[in-house]
Amino acid sequence: MTAARNSRDDVLPAVSRDLPAKKPTALTYYASGVGTLFARTDWTKNAMWLAFIAGKYTESHAHQEQGGFTLFQKDWLAVTENIWTHSGIEQGTETNNVVRFSRNGKIIGQRTNASAKLDITRRS
Repeated sequence: MTAARNSRDDVLPAVSRDLPAKKPTALTYYASGVGTLFARTDWTKNAMWLAFIAGKYTESHAHQEQGGFTLFQKDWLAVTENIWTHSGIEQGTETNNVVRFSRNGKIIGQRTNASAKLDITRRS
């Protein structure tokens, strides 16, 4: 962080120091490009907040967390296992998805092919 390119003024937006920061009013935000919904009960420190991921799994650097969610109010109520990893970059379904499916005791990973269809044929 000591490199010149990491200068504080280079990474933060320009804000007038004479005006107070404008507080947000919306309690929900849907990031349609990535399919993520963020919501909170209010803007106090005791608010409950939720992040839910339901977009397509199409990016090579994305985590297998479609269908996963995080819920917080004063402490983690539901969180992916990935938050406890040393790096936070585990990409497998087993560490990122709160809701997941398995077959014959093995977790079914998510597919990156946007046109892939779920095989729902009955197997005996």
